[in-house]
Amino acid sequence: MYIEKILIQNIKTYNKLEFKCNSQFNFIIGENNIGKTTIFDALLIWNMAYQALIKANGKEFYKKTSWNSMNITFGKLLIFRLVNASNIFNNTNASGFITLCINDGISTHNLEIEINIPDIKDSYIRFRNHHKLDDFQNFASYCSMNNIKLKDAVSMDITKPISTVLRDEPFLNKAQILKKSYTGRSIETLRNKILNTMEDKKFEYLETVLYNILDIEYKLIFKNSNRDDEENVRILIKENSKPAVDLYLVGSGILHILEIFASLNKKNLDSNKLNILLLDEPDSHIHGNIQVKVINELRKIDNSQIFIISHNDRFIMQAQNSELFYLNNTVKEQEVLEALNIENISNIQEELSGTLQQFSLIEEDKAIVILEGKTDKKIIETAWEKLYNSTLPFELIPSGFNPNEEARTGSAKTVKSTIEYISTIAKPEQKIIGLFDNDREGNSQFKGLNREIFEDYNSENFRKHKEKNIYGLRLPYPSFRSEFVSESSVTQRYFVIEHYFENDILEANNMKGENILTTNVFEIKGNKNNFSTNVTNFDANSFQHFEVLFSKIKELLEIT
Repeated sequence: MYIEKILIQNIKTYNKLEFKCNSQFNFIIGENNIGKTTIFDALLIWNMAYQALIKANGKEFYKKTSWNSMNITFGKLLIFRLVNASNIFNNTNASGFITLCINDGISTHNLEIEINIPDIKDSYIRFRNHHKLDDFQNFASYCSMNNIKLKDAVSMDITKPISTVLRDEPFLNKAQILKKSYTGRSIETLRNKILNTMEDKKFEYLETVLYNILDIEYKLIFKNSNRDDEENVRILIKENSKPAVDLYLVGSGILHILEIFASLNKKNLDSNKLNILLLDEPDSHIHGNIQVKVINELRKIDNSQIFIISHNDRFIMQAQNSELFYLNNTVKEQEVLEALNIENISNIQEELSGTLQQFSLIEEDKAIVILEGKTDKKIIETAWEKLYNSTLPFELIPSGFNPNEEARTGSAKTVKSTIEYISTIAKPEQKIIGLFDNDREGNSQFKGLNREIFEDYNSENFRKHKEKNIYGLRLPYPSFRSEFVSESSVTQRYFVIEHYFENDILEANNMKGENILTTNVFEIKGNKNNFSTNVTNFDANSFQHFEVLFSKIKELLEIT
């Protein structure tokens, strides 16, 4: 089984959200305080209610007449960082709803939980289901047919980053482990989670995981002779031939890996059951190369559905197509979260991360121009200031991977990838241009913009997104450089941003290459970084030919 869809209504940051899930991996990235953790909260609140609706025999739900009296005490809800019970709602005057649409391989069970607050303030929240009890009964029938108890049919485990553990850790039950984990106290539960993975007094699974990820042999040793007579869990770890030590003496990377894989209830993995693992920032305390191995190891686990939230845009490098979900204000306004549909996602993820990080920091009403490189930015900024004696009314972002703009290396390909990607997350009113060199590669990438979302290629220098104010724009060329661009040819194009300067300027700065054959056409050579810095010393007249570029940018961005 797997969650096909999560419907959240009037819960914390959401008025309404429809989350169309991937059946295996769900990588949720986005800005701070945007609502990623609320999705985890909703899943765990739903699970609390689901478990409470099951009779003591574990096989049946309570009758409809009993549902109105079902409740969760406010004390149990404190794990969701609430000041009072009303904090669980977006609108305190209405009920909240959480629905898990669970696919069993044949049919879908829409298990809706309604939540409201009684008159007694901050005592408990009440949950019920007036209209869709048949879905719960059908789910119970499915479980009965597959010899599964209802209480075992749904398993949710959560892990949060840890870098250390306590010296002493008492034996805990599952409810205690879950509560401590979700309140950020996983350092108090790791030994108990490891103990729950033990089979025949061995920890073979976790030892194999550590070896596959770290390429080092570790052995876990359970030292309690009789857990009924001892208060604390005693587990040692031994690296190769080194002496065994207690867990509190090992590094944060090992502890965090153990925390992730010990949190999954492997004993419950069954295709006829719903097995959910919620990973909060699994990239913390783990080196980038190790992160890849962690995800690869998680992919080996069958019959589980994994949800991952991260504040790190670089984590998108781990996702495959249809697994990446970007949450921002536009998604919240449209009330639908679905996987990003991007061509060749595996080839472009690394190239996009730095640009996306910068994009997320820009005010949503600010127009943006995405550039091939950082030297383009310096030249355009200087040209605008020299010509108009003012700062740019739009934001310039060099495309590329590196979060450090000065170290970022972009290209026409990264411009294409970026505006295709951003088109899925930008607000409808936001104005964005992807600026391509008017050379062979620039034109090839401009022409290759996804026809499903951009208008068809024609003789114009720009292509508009079919629904949003997003454009691909080739550098428009001034008349004195008309020979540099053959409108009838894709390949015979040589115009780049430095060509806006007259020949004598380029020659004086060692930027002019040799003429091609017997024409006046030449390519740019020399150190572009130095040149882009030196242009600040040029007079305003040196930038006269940039007028043709700025005129088109102002037209597309509707700047007066």
